[in-house]
Amino acid sequence: MTCIRPSLPLLAAILACAACSDGSGPAAPMATRLAFTTEPANAIADTAMAADIRVSVLDQGGAVLATATPAVTLAFGENPGSATLGGATTVTAVAGVATFPGILLDRVGADYTLVATSPGLTPDTSATFTVTLSVNDADGDGYSPNAGDCDDFTPAIHPGATDFPDATYRDTNCDGTDGERANAAFVATTGVDEPSCGTEASPCATVQQGIDRAVALGRRDVYVVAGHYAGGAFTLADGVNVFGGFDPQYRRDPANVATITGRSDFPVDAGTQSLVVFASSLTLPTVVADLTLSGADAASRFGGGQGKSSYVIVARSIPAGVLTIARNVIVARNGLSGALGANGPNAATLSGVGLAGGAGGAADEFTTACNNTSRGLGGAAGAIGGTGGTVSTVPGAGGNGGTMDTDCNPFALNTTARPGANGLQAAQLGLVPSRGHGGVGGTGGDLCGLPQDGEPGTITNGAAGTGGGAGGRIIGGFWAARDGGDGALGDNGGGGGGGGGSG
Repeated sequence: MTCIRPSLPLLAAILACAACSDGSGPAAPMATRLAFTTEPANAIADTAMAADIRVSVLDQGGAVLATATPAVTLAFGENPGSATLGGATTVTAVAGVATFPGILLDRVGADYTLVATSPGLTPDTSATFTVTLSVNDADGDGYSPNAGDCDDFTPAIHPGATDFPDATYRDTNCDGTDGERANAAFVATTGVDEPSCGTEASPCATVQQGIDRAVALGRRDVYVVAGHYAGGAFTLADGVNVFGGFDPQYRRDPANVATITGRSDFPVDAGTQSLVVFASSLTLPTVVADLTLSGADAASRFGGGQGKSSYVIVARSIPAGVLTIARNVIVARNGLSGALGANGPNAATLSGVGLAGGAGGAADEFTTACNNTSRGLGGAAGAIGGTGGTVSTVPGAGGNGGTMDTDCNPFALNTTARPGANGLQAAQLGLVPSRGHGGVGGTGGDLCGLPQDGEPGTITNGAAGTGGGAGGRIIGGFWAARDGGDGALGDNGGGGGGGGGSG
């Protein structure tokens, strides 16, 4: 049938029309809107509201629709305290009523409102309510224990406080560690260097990767868990701090020692240096603290042969007050010795002349019954030599000539002439001949032969080069010790003794 609309007030007409149908009777009730039937009450921060909030599903007549079971969600309408809404914020209606137990807010404020929504239904906004602190806010910092204040007697300690790891190892922002968990990348010996590392659950394995991840994530700090990080040298990034002292749960204590050893081949500019921490051109405050930093022995030299030094921290081109090195244990290692200086040249190659001995005296020649005592004199020794060394040499003299007779025994007359005596061995001043520094004397001639020449003297090495002087110099921005001297010139060896004179 056709719906008859008599001249009634508009609302009554609409209701009458809604009751009309295709002739089979009144239309079935339908869910049209939501309404708070138990409003949110004033509450205490971080404490569940005393009474559950209830939102009803109403039909077109304003009655609770007992068959309705939609999902209903609560959210902020007005949020003057920038609070977070806690508890079960989305529930399914039962018999047309959605019940929200345990709703809480974490910030104080007045005139909060909540909005209830469900797809296809007109939302509803609650009455205003106020969230206050517990009476336990003893220090008056705006945070009570039920609001997460871990020290309600110290105003500077409360959730959200700035917490910079320091010598007190105290948690000032109540997140369970000395520092800000949400503002750090994490490093542990159990970690893995991968593109997504740096979280508490997936730490990086090296400080360098931790620094790189902190830069990528916009984090302030790198937190290093106790352990040994071999070959872990790293380059600081501007404004990214590195702190040790953490256990595997990222709680800080001085007993948690993180040791980082350096590299002897850390790339710097176009070469390498031995170091642990490299900092260059920083402009923002940057801190390295609470670590054990152990250098590596230097293993290379500069092009001129100067041995390189071993560094723990290298900092350059940084304004005063930007870089802070605090509470670290510094372990120094060895620099590398310089290359050996060149040997001095042999003295013989410089003098060009030998030290000739004098001629031997003539053998005696006269008529006598027997003579076994007279000898011709040996040649004189050459002049004392040496051409730049520190030890002079004494050539040996020639040996005396042999006697005319072996002996003068009248019963066994022997008139056989004897060979000349051997030449004397050369010596060096201050050294005994048995050490063999001089030449060996020549042998005397035989009965009918000629005397033998003395052997050449040995050549003595020059003195060692002098060590480098005190101080040093800068090579490519790095320290190098002063060079030592080359070796000194060698001395000529002592000449050999002259041959024995003839008999």
